[in-house]
Amino acid sequence: MSKIVRTYFFIASLLFVLKGSAQTSIQDSLQIINYTDKSHEFEQTNSDSSLYYAHLANKLAKETKSDFLKCRTTILLGVVYQNISDYKKATAYFKEGIVMSEKGSNKELRSLAYTGFANMFALQGQFTQAAEYFNKSLDIAKEIKDSRKIAVITMNLANIEYNNAYYSNDYRKCNQLYKEAYDWAIISKDTGQIISCLGNWGLSYSDEGKYDLSLEKLNRAVELATITNSNSDLIFLKHYLARTYGYTKDYQKAINSFNESLELAIQFKDIDYQSENYAGLANTNYAIGNYKEAYDLFQQYKIINDTIASKEIINELNTIKTKYDTEKKQKEIELLKVSANKDKIVKFGLMGGALLLLILAFLMFNRYRLKEKTNKLLEEQNAIISEKNKDISDSINYAKKIQEAIFPSDAEIAKVFPEHFILSLPKDVVSGDFYWFTQSDTLKIFVVADCTGHGVPGAFMSMIGNTLLNQIVVERKILRPDLILNELRKEIIKSLKQGEDSKSRDGMDLSLICLNSETNVLQVACANNPVWIIKEDGALLEIKPDKQPIGYVSSTPQDFSLNTIQLQKGDIVYQFSDGYADQFGGEKGKKFKYNQLKELLLNMKGFEMSQQLETLGTSFEKWRGALVQIDDVLVTGIKI
Repeated sequence: MSKIVRTYFFIASLLFVLKGSAQTSIQDSLQIINYTDKSHEFEQTNSDSSLYYAHLANKLAKETKSDFLKCRTTILLGVVYQNISDYKKATAYFKEGIVMSEKGSNKELRSLAYTGFANMFALQGQFTQAAEYFNKSLDIAKEIKDSRKIAVITMNLANIEYNNAYYSNDYRKCNQLYKEAYDWAIISKDTGQIISCLGNWGLSYSDEGKYDLSLEKLNRAVELATITNSNSDLIFLKHYLARTYGYTKDYQKAINSFNESLELAIQFKDIDYQSENYAGLANTNYAIGNYKEAYDLFQQYKIINDTIASKEIINELNTIKTKYDTEKKQKEIELLKVSANKDKIVKFGLMGGALLLLILAFLMFNRYRLKEKTNKLLEEQNAIISEKNKDISDSINYAKKIQEAIFPSDAEIAKVFPEHFILSLPKDVVSGDFYWFTQSDTLKIFVVADCTGHGVPGAFMSMIGNTLLNQIVVERKILRPDLILNELRKEIIKSLKQGEDSKSRDGMDLSLICLNSETNVLQVACANNPVWIIKEDGALLEIKPDKQPIGYVSSTPQDFSLNTIQLQKGDIVYQFSDGYADQFGGEKGKKFKYNQLKELLLNMKGFEMSQQLETLGTSFEKWRGALVQIDDVLVTGIKI
């Protein structure tokens, strides 16, 4: 399940300074510096080598008596693991770095550890906690007058404001912070940080619709990244440069930039941006009428997107590589043999010529028979594949019937909420979005949830969620929304065996409302997804969510918040997944976004609930046009 675009949080490089210390030999210090430099040298080009040298530096530092070097190399490991997206290990090393740095007096180390730990919160969508640690680090950076660190941390805070602007559509604060970060980067003469500031600033302008400013920043960043060979930055920059060209309908430049980003993403095995670039190329080719090309590219996108982060794919690629290397070596051996026997071949060439003709004739005849046999085998295999596909389709369709039978029917909901609508548009046959409700005396509880993934994996998660809600609310009689979410998170983690040693990060985002039918008091708890209430007088009230999912996160989980609102007759409560707002479409192929969804709901003030359902469905299809639906869609409305 994807939330907006990928947001980048850059952390300062750990450049070691040789400090005189009676506790550590000059030779050891120089060797640690050498390993650290090697780790940074390979940071953009070879992550395995970068990690290898970081571990060597840390191992040698632990053998010294220098707390300074031990802490530095520990934080270095956090940075490298962050770069390769192993957030569990990165968080552990940053935590260790904070403990070590707070015992000492070196403020630079403490600032680095705070920044790394803040990154871990930010990358998991916990922006309030991230801002807390970024500001701690910023205070230290200003105290020690480190302009480079000020630039890095200010940009991280700008990235958090950029995430907020995605929902509010007010980009002024994040653009101001990007300008401050850029100015500090210029003062520190840090080209890498200048690239980062320009790239993120350009992305912000693009989302705001200021395309000229966006292209100016992005093209300058690409120019600098090309000069400095910053490949991971180029993947990101060229992709968003392509998207911005697409918004301005400069389709040829968009295609060129998408292809350049894709080539780098393939070269450096960035599977996320391979997926993003195939999607961008498919949409752009469709926009200019290259329908066959668009279809082929979409198939590539679908293949990668459906198999992202799959161990099986990684193992298969390694197997193919091994097979290729073996065949290559075998051919080299054969070539050596040919070279060794060259003289003999020349000597007996005339005699061998006649024999060669006979062999070729035999091979051609044998090839013809083999082709006939292969064609027959292919026909048999196609028949088997068709039968298996039918079996799979039948199984999925049966799963849909089971899912529909378990989830509440519209008639059942109408008995509890007479005026309501449910817009459910699965991306595939079965859905990862689901709704759930129950009634206990005067309390009416309704849930809208968005599970990790869509299709069959998402459907499995929805079944787990449905079962656990029944246990927690119906059987155990836990009726307060925040407590329900706390228990649901515990049970999800337990059911999926999640923890620090588990790579599973499955779960769900959801909103839960509990209405007292006698008093019209509404209690609300939200995990990542908000609840909107349009009052009878036309005002829109937003219940903001806690920025944490129902599932495992590597940081310490916080209890969910409880919100209480007094409703009046005629108020309408809206709940939804992110599928509607995240759908690409319109003239420029952009996301629908939450602000436009708010406007649509406000414009339907006075509509009957059935009319709202029809309008939402029609508006979604009109916006999507010929583009593919990217996620499950679920929007519900309940009128008091």
